[in-house]
Amino acid sequence: MPNLIQDKYSWSSAIPNKKFWQLSDQEIQLSSPWIHSKLQDVRARLFVDAMKLHYSFIINSSDCISNNFKAMKQVLTSGKWPSDSQYLLKHIWAVFFLVVPSVSTTFASFSKLFKGLNEAESLGWLLVDEAGQSCPQEALGAIYRAKKAIIVGDPLQVQPVTTMPSAMNDTLLEYYQVDKTWSVLEESVQTLSDRVNVYGTEIIKDANSQWVGCPLRVHRRCIEPMFSIANKIAYDNLMIQATTQKSSNFDQIYSRSQWFDVQSNEWNGHWCEQEGKEAFKIIQRIIEQTHSLPDLYIISPFKVVADKMKKLLKDKSKYLESRLKPVEKSMLSNWIYKSVGTIHAFQGKQSEGVILLLGGDPSKPGAINWASNIPNILNVALTRAKYKFFVIGNYKLWSSKPHFQDLATVIPLTKITNEISHIAEKEEA
Repeated sequence: MPNLIQDKYSWSSAIPNKKFWQLSDQEIQLSSPWIHSKLQDVRARLFVDAMKLHYSFIINSSDCISNNFKAMKQVLTSGKWPSDSQYLLKHIWAVFFLVVPSVSTTFASFSKLFKGLNEAESLGWLLVDEAGQSCPQEALGAIYRAKKAIIVGDPLQVQPVTTMPSAMNDTLLEYYQVDKTWSVLEESVQTLSDRVNVYGTEIIKDANSQWVGCPLRVHRRCIEPMFSIANKIAYDNLMIQATTQKSSNFDQIYSRSQWFDVQSNEWNGHWCEQEGKEAFKIIQRIIEQTHSLPDLYIISPFKVVADKMKKLLKDKSKYLESRLKPVEKSMLSNWIYKSVGTIHAFQGKQSEGVILLLGGDPSKPGAINWASNIPNILNVALTRAKYKFFVIGNYKLWSSKPHFQDLATVIPLTKITNEISHIAEKEEA
C-alpha cells in the first residue's frame, strides 16, 4: 500500500512504512509523516469553506445571537443572573463561543468569569498553558467543568509557587492518609497530567527518573551554547536541535555569549551594585550602537535584584533616552518594566538575548543553593535566549554549584577588574 501511494502521489514528507521506522531517531523526530501537497491544499480549502459557513450562520441568525450577547453582557459586567434561570447560562456561553471561539483567563479569575456554571462538563475544551507552574488544586474547578482538557507545560522549568507551609501540608497528608506523591508542594498540574498519560518517556537526571507525557523534543528557539547546556542539565540530552537562524542583531556588538565574573564584597541583601553596573554597560553599549531598545531580558533568581536593577535603569533613563531614536524614547519606561524581572516572570517568553544577573550574597548560601539545586531556574533563563546569553556574577561561587558547573565549562569567561573587562585566557568551547 505505501508503495502504491508513493507512486501515485508526490509526497512532501515521509510515509511511515517499514523503511521509515528504520530511520534514525533524529530523522523521525524532524519529519512530518503523511503530509502531501494536494492533501494540504484540500485541508486549507475545507477550513476556509467551514469558516464561510460559520460566518453565514452567524449573519443569518443575527437577531437571536444579538439577544444572547445582550444577556452575555449582563453576565460579564454585573456577574448577576436570576437563580431560576441558571440553566440558561450554559446556552448563553455556547452562543458566545460560537462567535468568540476561545476565552483567556487565569485560574484565580475562572470562578468569577464562569460564575453559575457549576455542572460537570458544562464547558467544551479547556487548554491549560504553562501547566508546570500551576498548583493542582488551582486547576481542579476548571478541569471539573470541562469535557476535555489539553494540558501543556514543562515540568523541568519553573515550578508552582505555593504559600502553604510545609508543616501544614504534611499534617493534611497524614490526617487524610494521602500519599506524598500527591503533595501540592511537590506536584503541578503538568506532573499529575503526565502521570496518567500512557504516551511519554522517562527523563533520567542524577539517578532519578521522571515520566514526561508526550514530550515535544524538537527545539526551534536557542542556538549554542544555550541549547546544549539546557539539553544536558534538564532533558537528559533528549532534545533535538532544529533552530535555523544562526545570527542576530547583537553579533556585531557581542560576538559570543559570555560569563562576566564580578568579584565584590559590597552587598545589599542579594543585590550587588557592581553586577548591576555591568548589566547596565551591556545595555548601554547595545543602545549606543543601535539607537534602539534591545530585544533583551534581564533575569535574576532573586526579586530584590530585579527590583534594584529596575531602579538603576530608571535612574539612568535620561542618559539612555538621549541615545535612542526619538520614536523610542517614550517606550523606555515600559521596556524597563517588561524586560527586567525574576525567572517566574519570563517563562513562555523569548528574546534575542538574556542577561542572567545572579546576585546572591555569599554570606547567605542557602538562597544560592535553592537557586542551583535543581535545573529548573537555569533552564528557564537559558531557554529564553535565542542567540546570546550573558551571565553576570561571582564565577568562583556559582560555578561550583550543581548545573552551573555545566554552564561554567562551556560559556567563555570575562573577568571584571576595577570596572574594566578583561577577556580570560579560556578558549570558547
